[in-house]
Amino acid sequence: MEKLAIIVPYRDRYDQLLSFQEKIVKYLDNRDFNYCIIIVEQDNASAFNRGTLLNIGFKEAVKQRCDYVVFHDVDMTPIEVDYSNSDYPVHLATQDLPFEEYFGGITLFPVKDFEKINGFSNTYWGWGFEDDDLRYRCIKNNIRLDRQHRELADTSKSVLKFNGQNAFVKLRNTIDISQDFTIFISFCPEKMKLNPDKESDRFTLFNIPGYDFSILYNSFKRVVLQFFDKRKKFHQIASKPFSPRSSNVLVTFSASEREFNMYMHGKLVGTINLRAKSTVHNPLHDYNKEPFIYLGCSEGNKEFFKGTIDTFALWDSCLNKNEVKEVCNNRYFGLVQDFNNYNAAAHINTYYDTRFIKNYNLMDLTEGGNTGSIKNCEIMKYNAKDYIVDFIPYRRDSKIRVEEHENNGYTDGMWKDQNTRWNQLRFENEVQEGSVDFTKDGLSNCKFTLHGRTKENLKGSRRSIIHLNVGI
Repeated sequence: MEKLAIIVPYRDRYDQLLSFQEKIVKYLDNRDFNYCIIIVEQDNASAFNRGTLLNIGFKEAVKQRCDYVVFHDVDMTPIEVDYSNSDYPVHLATQDLPFEEYFGGITLFPVKDFEKINGFSNTYWGWGFEDDDLRYRCIKNNIRLDRQHRELADTSKSVLKFNGQNAFVKLRNTIDISQDFTIFISFCPEKMKLNPDKESDRFTLFNIPGYDFSILYNSFKRVVLQFFDKRKKFHQIASKPFSPRSSNVLVTFSASEREFNMYMHGKLVGTINLRAKSTVHNPLHDYNKEPFIYLGCSEGNKEFFKGTIDTFALWDSCLNKNEVKEVCNNRYFGLVQDFNNYNAAAHINTYYDTRFIKNYNLMDLTEGGNTGSIKNCEIMKYNAKDYIVDFIPYRRDSKIRVEEHENNGYTDGMWKDQNTRWNQLRFENEVQEGSVDFTKDGLSNCKFTLHGRTKENLKGSRRSIIHLNVGI
């Protein structure tokens, strides 16, 4: 019978560890697995290093002659998880995925595949990005992952390409913040170089200057709506993270309800209701005073967007949910005529389709004549055969129980810990740019000091728990 190693990185969660051991042993015993559980405890004061601890556990699993391993977070216990072997890596923590490419939590590897990629990197201290690095190692070493094509365009069309340096579009501000309005942008971000001098990076899609009213894509891979109210209080709605791909965002504002809604691809992302937070009739900062709107940059020509925009529209009405779905999923109809459940054509006041460019200006397809002045953008052609090839892990449906724990990642619009930003800079600016040699960072240079080792034999000769105390 094949032997499984459950490898658990651990520090300072004793109650969770006791609970995990009890539940995982009961679960595996009921299914008659041949297994060992390897707890790797980091017992020094350095920042937690999940990748190195898992490398250490893997080395122990090889000594125990295990055929495959499952890297398993201590705060996740199985309700229904298939721990059987696979010929290729499989992601098992599939319940409520935080983002599409997620490869953390519970991940199964054949021994040979993990050795081929030289294991985890040892350079990610604190929270985050060691699992992104792991997925990237699989891709670069031709380890089998699921391949997906994402279409960039459904029909041949022109798009505006923004270079991330000095490209933008300037247009008249036709938004009356005392009345209903809706904003729509269809875009595709490109991979962006992160600035090591900043705590985070913002790439602006839409901006009204002053106390910036912005829609942006940031280095947390989220689309964010942000604005200020009359009391100069900041508000924001952020999407879940997603990798750069063809996307659209739509924002509605109801003046009577004093409510913002943000949608991605026609699905509600979040809501901000200002009614209870302000007694004034119009709780927003007076953005009407600003004469211009910008696409692709923020006030003062900063925070430039890199990627493409193909559609932009403004309405002086708050689109209803049915209209939002029609606009976001619209592939065949222009927005200046009603169609299906879309009945707001009479309220659209600015509409750009980047197929219609004249004299280096975006032509407003409404009667408003709000021509967009293009600065330093490139006009490009995409057709239906252009696509992004992406690789995501193979997955098995699972049900897991996630124990309560402190959120160590993205909190209140920022990384909680500076280490995470350093991890991000390393992964985005170094690893993905090809400046890191995988063969010299991983199992091959995993250094640690063994401070203690215990082994508990469980019921039956094929089962045990090994606890390693290590300094790294």
